[in-house]
Amino acid sequence: MKTANKPATRFSRLWWLFAPFRHFARWFRYQPRIVRIGLVVVLLVGTAASAYYGFTHLKKRTAARELAAGWGEYATAVRKSDMDGMLSSLDKILEAKPDDATALRYREILSKGEAQDDTPELAAFLLNEHIKADRLTEAAREANKLLAKNPKDWLARCALAHHALQVLRDPALAGEQLALLPDPEDPETGLGPGGLLYALRLSDLLGRDSAHLRRVIVRRLVPVMRGGAAASAPPGSKAQLVSCYLEPFTDTTSLVELSEYWAVADRLVEDAVTTAAASGDIPVLIQLAELGPRMRAALAILRENDPARLPDERFNALNKAIENRTRIAWQTIRDRAPKEPDAYRGLARLSIQEQKPANAVRHLLDGLQACGESGELYEMLIPLIAINGTDESVRTLAATIVQSARAAKTDPAKWCLAAAACLAANRPDDALEACRLAREITPNHPWACVTEAQLWMRAGNPIKARAALTVLGPSALRMNPGIARLNGRVLVESGLWVLVEDELNAILQMQATLQPRTNAMAMGFLYGLFDAPSDATRAEWINARVDRIIADDPNTPGARRLQ
Repeated sequence: MKTANKPATRFSRLWWLFAPFRHFARWFRYQPRIVRIGLVVVLLVGTAASAYYGFTHLKKRTAARELAAGWGEYATAVRKSDMDGMLSSLDKILEAKPDDATALRYREILSKGEAQDDTPELAAFLLNEHIKADRLTEAAREANKLLAKNPKDWLARCALAHHALQVLRDPALAGEQLALLPDPEDPETGLGPGGLLYALRLSDLLGRDSAHLRRVIVRRLVPVMRGGAAASAPPGSKAQLVSCYLEPFTDTTSLVELSEYWAVADRLVEDAVTTAAASGDIPVLIQLAELGPRMRAALAILRENDPARLPDERFNALNKAIENRTRIAWQTIRDRAPKEPDAYRGLARLSIQEQKPANAVRHLLDGLQACGESGELYEMLIPLIAINGTDESVRTLAATIVQSARAAKTDPAKWCLAAAACLAANRPDDALEACRLAREITPNHPWACVTEAQLWMRAGNPIKARAALTVLGPSALRMNPGIARLNGRVLVESGLWVLVEDELNAILQMQATLQPRTNAMAMGFLYGLFDAPSDATRAEWINARVDRIIADDPNTPGARRLQ
């Protein structure tokens, strides 16, 4: 009996739940038509308004979330200096809010590559982008905007110096800009590893003393390598940091301190190569691979300074580790970017280091097949073939390079390579013709002029050698020790001994303006005078001039040897 009544009881409870609706329906049925129509209209309008409000609210909330996410992605891309990421995040912002004035403005600035006066943060980003792409005119423009806001901006000052040197061809102005670099200890400079390396390279190009910058590296940057920030930094930052660490190895007073950080630097490069190889970051892998020879040289300096600390077993193991990761970097570059000639040159250098010239030749030939006609690969291949190849292989290589130069038509470097290849094949007349063709394209091409002068000296014609060299101009003849040496010999053998004293004095005056000071060019010139057929009077004259140089700098390399 109880079981039979349960359904009725449940239904009764549900029935009372719907009682208000039943009363409303009964009331509504007996209302006038106009009232019923009005109520229906009010109900529909209310429902539509509620739905519209709900939809609009949800849409705005979704758009706000998308905007916040877009600006978050933009900030992340800015921190990573990721141009593609910045543009992509701005596109997402504009998709969520097409009339966002800030996003539209930033998008236009990035597309044009030109910041506005009130966007110094974008000027700083674009400055880096222009420097990396070697767009120095654009970099100088952004640098001026940054310096207007912060006169102590280190990278901006370096960019103006670089622009003055490379675009304006004004070394004096470039030196003035470097002289305006602020105190590297000042936090407002924004100085990091990249800025220090930039200033060092420019200082070296201008012959300015950069010892103080290397001391800053030892004092400020080297200790940073032990911190967590360095360990968690991206591979490119690690490469820059270790590159800075290697700079002070020219200063023997810093070697003890630098040796304390060798293991840290070694681990940073190892981690960076592993990470960059996994992600396929080709530019960073090239940076890391190029650190290999520098690290080997630095390790040799440490061993020479303290042999007990680096016995043979440890020294060889560390060298092997450098070699292995350098090979991994170059192989990864070759596999992921097969048209990158640096990879084949790097692998060839490793093979030469292992005394495996056949493997080096194979890598270079693989590179030529993958990259096409590459002067860099040919330049390395020619001496390898000349030393280790057969006469037939040398002739074949020379014919190939000559054909490549003819096809290029307007590339003087290709004709210089052809001259070197013809010389290796013992075809001096063809080599001279290649130099002539190179100088038809660029009359004062240094490589072509020097090669032609050397060929004329081999042929016993110093007058024509002199004619080829003088095209370079006095400064070029005096600034390079090798060219100064060739010029000294040419002057003697062409019967122009009367010019020798004035030429040496001009070289000494030019050297006196350089920082750090050097006698390399003067010693090169004196060695060139000594290369000419022997003469007792000339030997006495050379010896007297060497005495003057030694009196000025007793440690001049090669001076005692020449005497």
